[in-house]
Amino acid sequence: MEMGISGKRFYKTFFAAVMICAVYVLWVYPLKPFKIPALKIIDSFYSISDKMRHLDPTAKEVVIVSIDDESFKKINIRWPWSRSTFADMIEKIHSGKPSVICLDFVFIGESISKSDDLRLAEAIKNSGNIIIGTYFGDEGRRVPLQDMIAQNAKEIGFSDKSEDVDGMIRRMRLLFTSTSGNVIGYSVAIDIAAYLKGISAKEMVSRAPLLEYNTTYINYFGNADNFTIIPVWKILNGETDPHALRGKMVFVGTTSSLMHDIHPTPIGMMPGVILTANETLTLSTGKFLHCAGRLLNFAIILIFVFVSIVSWASLPVMRGIVVNLIGIVIFPTLGFLLFLRGIIIDPFGGAFLIASISIILYGKKYIILALENIEMRRQSVTDGLTGMYNYRYFELQIKRELETAAAEKKPLSLVIYDIDHFKKLNDTYGHEFGNAVLIATAKIIKNNTRKHDTATRYGGDEFCVLMPEVDSKSAKKCVERVLGSIKLMALNSTDGKNAIAGITITMSAGIASLENCSPEKPADFIMAADSALYMSKEAGRGKVSVFIEK
Repeated sequence: MEMGISGKRFYKTFFAAVMICAVYVLWVYPLKPFKIPALKIIDSFYSISDKMRHLDPTAKEVVIVSIDDESFKKINIRWPWSRSTFADMIEKIHSGKPSVICLDFVFIGESISKSDDLRLAEAIKNSGNIIIGTYFGDEGRRVPLQDMIAQNAKEIGFSDKSEDVDGMIRRMRLLFTSTSGNVIGYSVAIDIAAYLKGISAKEMVSRAPLLEYNTTYINYFGNADNFTIIPVWKILNGETDPHALRGKMVFVGTTSSLMHDIHPTPIGMMPGVILTANETLTLSTGKFLHCAGRLLNFAIILIFVFVSIVSWASLPVMRGIVVNLIGIVIFPTLGFLLFLRGIIIDPFGGAFLIASISIILYGKKYIILALENIEMRRQSVTDGLTGMYNYRYFELQIKRELETAAAEKKPLSLVIYDIDHFKKLNDTYGHEFGNAVLIATAKIIKNNTRKHDTATRYGGDEFCVLMPEVDSKSAKKCVERVLGSIKLMALNSTDGKNAIAGITITMSAGIASLENCSPEKPADFIMAADSALYMSKEAGRGKVSVFIEK
């Protein structure tokens, strides 16, 4: 009799576990508030495994030729560089006899000097192993390269990055297809790996475990510290050992934060060129991370959930608590062990369901709070030091305001401020004083902006203010008030024995307004304001200049 009751309870418990797991796997897990915690746990797997493993020998086959801040200073040529400069660089890299050269740049249109285009095209042709990056625009069309350059490249692949729902890059997109399903472009990483393997890009894609949107997980081999990095100035000045490039995969790209090609990854912020190197190594080595399907996730979670329900139904309270706590610890541990074997499961689901079941069956009233805590908070849109909007928010806002201004034919102005000699202030009085300058300056800028203006810390000691429905004349008056207030501001150094009172600073500014320029995209508008800022710097600093399109 007792055996019959026990058997009936077993089936009820198993059925309840199946239903709970089915609801979670099919409907709950795909929701953003539940998916993001799972992704963050996977990020910790990436980070831990990155610290645990020794440098993979394959990573030694990669050389990053870095266009960094040091190179900008050493070469002393204003960006963007002429195509003849790129030709010089290619010729010197090619002399080292690398196996392949990837140029992470987009050469659009003709340059001012046609001879520069011819020289670059000739350098690419003579190398014979150069793969160039491009990207797909908002309309799903690949941005075309200059004809001569495109014709002489070995391959042209896109370098678009694939972000997850939280903005993190864990996957790479391998190809783009048309609405009819035809392939219209392969990634740079696919083209490089296929070239090195001597196979077609299509076959290279067939070897990868594809996920949605033709993506696959990146198996990160490391960040900047794990690869051989050569500043481009050493290449151009002939200060590089030719043997350092022999037979290597050479990736050329910008690593300076000023170029805004830095992306969030599970192992830290990473320049786009190093991301491309990691994507290529994932493909060329075949060390893929395979995503467990719904069925495998369901089966693993079901085992843990079933044990949890049985433990609460048959064990004393304290033993049930211990069993379930052990289950909560073991589940992500299992996820990490599988990750090391190249399999990614949902490492959050089992632990979440065990905890939820425990709370419900233990009779606590905190389940609502627990579910609320799981919900994803919106990513902060403000800079922690100054309280201004951050760059990510500014990117969204400038695009929106440009579209609105164009549609409604209303004025729009963009101001870029830059603190004069900020590095010298930092070096002289210390970073705490530098932070005080940033905070005080930001306060003055915010006090001189309207409610619907967008005041942003653009980066470092630069600030931006986006001013809808304001023409250049009005914007200039506002900027002049700000610069005047900045000049009147006196700060005290907090550097102990060498305390100095009444330190004054100045700020330069540049203004771009739609009445004076016709930007095709936000980057053009920013570049116009930046050009005006450069004019102010050249004119002696502490001034404001207005960009006028020629």
